[in-house]
Amino acid sequence: MGKVNIGQRIRLVRKTLGYRNQTTFANLLGTSQQNLSDYERGRTEPPQWVLEKLAEIGINLHWLLTGEGEMWREGREERYKGLTRIPRVGKVPAGELSQAFELPPEYIYEAMQCSDKAFAVRVHGDSMEPVLQDGDIVIIEPAREVKNGDIALVRTGSEVTIKKVVIDGGLVILQPFNHRYAPIVLTEKNRDTVIIGPVVRLIRDM
Repeated sequence: MGKVNIGQRIRLVRKTLGYRNQTTFANLLGTSQQNLSDYERGRTEPPQWVLEKLAEIGINLHWLLTGEGEMWREGREERYKGLTRIPRVGKVPAGELSQAFELPPEYIYEAMQCSDKAFAVRVHGDSMEPVLQDGDIVIIEPAREVKNGDIALVRTGSEVTIKKVVIDGGLVILQPFNHRYAPIVLTEKNRDTVIIGPVVRLIRDM
């Protein structure tokens, strides 16, 4: 069996599952980033236990080893041993307010429990640095109540942003972490503001 072809298919699996960086996917497989890099580059073949882990998340091993057939096993479900398919709907600014996204979703797969309302977005901008960085992916959980001090996704009219939510008496303040940005104080003019849900997971390329 060709090492390079297997490596290319492992890389395709990683990309299909939404993992842009090798470190996070390697953690899912229970191996190191260096080992995964070697598999993808065809330097070494994945051991049997890595193949078994790929099979657990629904990969068709006959396809992986030979290139024949489909990537996914027949009858696979959306969840495998805690691996959950989560829609990723676009970019959300960690900066100035921006138009709400209306994009067809892609999907990522994470080992976490969440509601079927959860979704992921990519952070755009630097107002939440150093906590959130441009390019990060965050998972939003609308089924969970947003509490004082949570980082949350907020919709104001047709615009969305990610900020720390500060509740001070009767005021709600959307607070950036980057001191170069001013906080947004919600007033009567923001009656159509909806705090969609808190950030419950951060995924960052290394």
